[in-house]
Parts: sequence; structure tokens; C-alpha cells
Amino acid sequence: MRLLDGVRARGRRFLGVGTGTLLAVCLVIRWHAGVPLEGSDTAVYLAAGHAVASGGDPYAVRVFGEGRPFVYTPWAALLFSGLTAIPTFWIVRLQALLSASCLALTGLYVHRRLSVPGLAAVAVTALAVLSEPAFSALHVGQVDPLLMAMVVLDLLVVPRRHRGWLIGLSGAVKLTPLVFVLVLILDKDARSFLRAVGTMVATVLVGFLVLPGPSRFFWGGGGADVGRFEMDAGPRLDNQSARATLLRLARLESMPLWATIAVTVVCLTVGALLAARVGRQGDLIAGMGVVAVTMLLASPVAWTAHWVWVSVAIPLLWARGPRSIAVLGLLVVSISPMLLIADDYYHDLRELSLPWYLQPAASSYALMGILLLTALRPAGPTEPPDAMPA
Repeated sequence: MRLLDGVRARGRRFLGVGTGTLLAVCLVIRWHAGVPLEGSDTAVYLAAGHAVASGGDPYAVRVFGEGRPFVYTPWAALLFSGLTAIPTFWIVRLQALLSASCLALTGLYVHRRLSVPGLAAVAVTALAVLSEPAFSALHVGQVDPLLMAMVVLDLLVVPRRHRGWLIGLSGAVKLTPLVFVLVLILDKDARSFLRAVGTMVATVLVGFLVLPGPSRFFWGGGGADVGRFEMDAGPRLDNQSARATLLRLARLESMPLWATIAVTVVCLTVGALLAARVGRQGDLIAGMGVVAVTMLLASPVAWTAHWVWVSVAIPLLWARGPRSIAVLGLLVVSISPMLLIADDYYHDLRELSLPWYLQPAASSYALMGILLLTALRPAGPTEPPDAMPA
């Protein structure tokens, strides 16, 4: 037994070191492939932070020629106001390294929980890291890898008596991770649910105390105004939400707020019902996978960089099957079919002239998400699985 424990310990160390090394190599390859770190999303966060530090309104800032606004929570603006003394050059690169580390951390613990062998885990993680969503997240400075690592740590690593804090904090930066409280509900963990919600509420109250005007704007409806994005953000090819898919199919520039809410509610309802079926089996990590994909489909805007969250679902299918769906998912996020047609149908509402036979390519991530949900659906009533190692 001691020998077996030693082999397992060495395997875990190999998995962590191997994945981290692989991510570092991938970053070096990306940086030296003629594609520099753009950090456009980081610039938006920092612009809001500078506005807060100077007593201004974070929601009045516009970044770059296209006039990109800050669309995140007042709490996020407060956090980035503490980084204004650091040069943007270093923040962009530090955030890229932090995001890469978070991707490695997520891969390590998800594969460990699924008992995937070290070499296979590193290989699957490598393909995920080299995928378009991961590269886009690192390239533009998206915070999703960090938020994903916080959620995974909260659900798979943090002891049950302390769970919920990290989910609440991640939702305080971007609202979408709050959907993971569904996993806590399915796990019948009421105290962790209350900790997550309480943490989120506390950040909202801090926002009202420190930034009363911006907080009234955001929580009074400004945060739900999808029109504050670029004019053509809705049907753009790199928006892979269910709402964007419907806009492209119907050749519409936008849809009324009630229709957006309806699409979100339908996606969340279907995802919650599916997660409930998974939850009845006591399968926490499968519930995470279902909720992650549901979040991406339900969000009005799900840029391709946001789809790093499938890093939770694809390893699950690789470990438990059907493995063919996992391979297909990796191929889709690696090839990114919508980008193959981007020269002719990207930006300036050219997506509205897509011929019918290119619609599957234009919404390939969203269709992949639906396929992943179908594959994650339990085939029938089964007994709860044996407890897996934490």
C-alpha cells in the first residue's frame, strides 16, 4: 500500500509539474508566433479602475476607437482601482501568466477528481490550452480563467464547511459564475449556498457605500442593457451564446429585452432540470459540467474566450464517455469553424447575410454546447456513484 501511495503521489506531482510546464511552453510559443498579448479586456477593467481612483464614473469610460464600455460590476471596478499604480504593460503580462496558471490548476484538480492518468490528463489539458478559447482569453486578458479556477477550487478542493466564499467573490466580478450556486443546491449544501449569496450581497453593499451613483446605474438596469456593447455585438461570429445563434438564424440585429430574458430563462430552466437529474446521482463534477455549459448558452453575450469553461465538461466526457464527444469538442474549440468564415462574414453585421449552409459553422460553439449537455445527460436512473477522492 505504501508503494502504491508513493506512485500516486508521484503521479500527482507529475501531473501538476507537467501541466504547468506545458502551459508555460504554450505561452512562449504563442508570444513568439507573431501574436502579441493585446490585453483589450484588461484595458477596459483598468480604465474603470482609473475612473474610480480619480472620482469618476466607471460606466462613462470608453476604450479604443470602437468605444468599448465597462460592463462589469462596481465591485470589479473597485478591485482594479487598486492596480492603477502598476504600468499596464506589466499588468497585461502578469494577468496572462496568472490566467495560464489558473488553467493549469483547473486541469489538475478536474482530472485528479476524475482519476485520469497523468499522461492522458496532460495531453487533454494541452489540447484545451492550445484551443482558441484559451488563447483568446490570454490574448485579450479575460478574467474567466481566474473565475473558473475559483469556482473549481470552491467546489472540489475547499472543505465543505468553508465552501461558497469563492463562488460569491467570482460572481461579484462577473455575474455569470453565480449560476454555480445551483451545484450547491443540488449538493444539498444550504450553508455554502448562503455563504455564496451572502458574499455577493456584501460586495453589492460595499459598492453602494463607495460608488453609490455607478451602483444605482448598474443594479438599476444598466448592467442588463446588452445594447451597451458594440452595435453589432449580438449577432457577431465570436458571440456564441444561444441568443446570438437565434439572431443569426433570424437575421436580426438585436431583440427586445423581454426576448433576451426569455431565451436566458429557457436555457437556465433546461440546464437546471438536467443538472437536477445529474444531482440525484450525487455526481458533483458532472453537475459542474452541466452548469458551466448552461451558463455559456444562457448568457446574452458569450465571446469565444468565455468558452474556456468547457474545460470542466470535456475532461468529464473523456474520463467517463462518450469519449468521441470529448474528442469532437476538442476539435471544435481547436479549429473554431466560425473563424474560418470570418473574412467574409465578420463585423459590420455581415453575419446577417450568412447562407443557410454556413449557419452550423457560425454557431459551432453553441451547437457543441448543446451536444455536450446531451452527452452529459444521465442515460437513466442509476445509483449514486461511489465517493471519488477529493
